[in-house]
Amino acid sequence: MDETEVSNINWLEYEFYIKQDSDEYFWRNNLPDTTVWTRDLAFNDPYVDHYYRYPGFRYFPVVGVNWLQAVNYCKWRTEVVNNKLASDAGLLDPLASGDAEFAGAEGGASLSQGPQRIPLESGVVLPNYRLPTEAEWEYAAQALIGVQWLDENQTHRRLYPWDGHALRNPYGKSMGYFLANFKRGRGDYAGIAGKLNDGAMIPTYVYDYPPNDFGLYNMAGNVNEWVQDVYRPLTFQDVQD
Repeated sequence: MDETEVSNINWLEYEFYIKQDSDEYFWRNNLPDTTVWTRDLAFNDPYVDHYYRYPGFRYFPVVGVNWLQAVNYCKWRTEVVNNKLASDAGLLDPLASGDAEFAGAEGGASLSQGPQRIPLESGVVLPNYRLPTEAEWEYAAQALIGVQWLDENQTHRRLYPWDGHALRNPYGKSMGYFLANFKRGRGDYAGIAGKLNDGAMIPTYVYDYPPNDFGLYNMAGNVNEWVQDVYRPLTFQDVQD
């Protein structure tokens, strides 16, 4: 599980590479939909034009990404991360590794001949990246490790990724400040004039709020996140243990 949402800079890197090694149709179909900012009677034009590409938003979460695009990103990320790990370990250079079977009968395989299978059993590469299931995401969000007492005794069940029943910090110098970036009520993004109620009118910097007990940021608020499966009320009754 990543410690933050996928940010604009991550997606811009993805876009940069697929524009080089994929056809234009695939590249265009994996661009974020910036028109998600467009709403009637709202002046969101600066976000339509700038949120994804302006450097000031580099470490804000990417928005306007559909489920298929998120899955494609996971596949691409698996490939580039494992290729880098394999290259650092010498597995993409058969002559250097001395692996005759991996190099082929002629002992001279190269990347130009097409993708090579990097053995997972080598211990060098990682399992495939993927979206978490709904159950996995909820488990990660609650981070119940922080409410354990002695041997698997749970003191209470959390409503949020933090302790307590309130949305504001009850302690210290940050007392009274909201613990997540969210919309407080219908039509209310900014609170009263001169003071944002949660510190951000739109999605904000991915490290802006305290992490939960798993070290994961913004597991409540900031932006909606995709999971692998479809939510249904009966999900927990239907899936296997």
